[in-house]
Amino acid sequence: MLRMQSYRLGYDLQSGSPQLNAHRQLFQQALHSPVLTNLNVWYVPEAVKTRYAHLNANWLEMNNRLSKGDLPWYQANINNYVNQIDLFVLALQHYAERKMLLVVAISLAGGIGIFTLVFFTLRRIRHQVVAPLNQLVTASQRIEHGQFDSPPLDTSLPNELGLLAKPA
Repeated sequence: MLRMQSYRLGYDLQSGSPQLNAHRQLFQQALHSPVLTNLNVWYVPEAVKTRYAHLNANWLEMNNRLSKGDLPWYQANINNYVNQIDLFVLALQHYAERKMLLVVAISLAGGIGIFTLVFFTLRRIRHQVVAPLNQLVTASQRIEHGQFDSPPLDTSLPNELGLLAKPA
């Protein structure tokens, strides 16, 4: 958008359009929009901040020249300014890509954490519930068939199965 607006300013300057001042204001508003001014925080890479600072500094000169109607200066410098816009957009794109990689890494870590939690929870259930329950079932089946010599059950479990395994 900044690129298109900067070319529009040149067209307005060359054609003597009465909308030049209004378009300068629009460019100024776009350049100082909250989205761009909020880039000056600690977690935004220095490359993005530097490119934005250069863009702002050069806009001050360009705005001054536009207000004076300096068409030759504008024509000589517009390509450089548009290149600065492109470099700023490229820095923003790299920053956005890094943020996406961070989101992927955090999501992956969360997924691994959930998998680990489920794995250890199921393992604990198998060792503290399923195995003792199977031993109780086997012991009760042996007693049902008159075999009272079943191996001792684990009575040290800190749950109801440990209580059920204790002799009365």
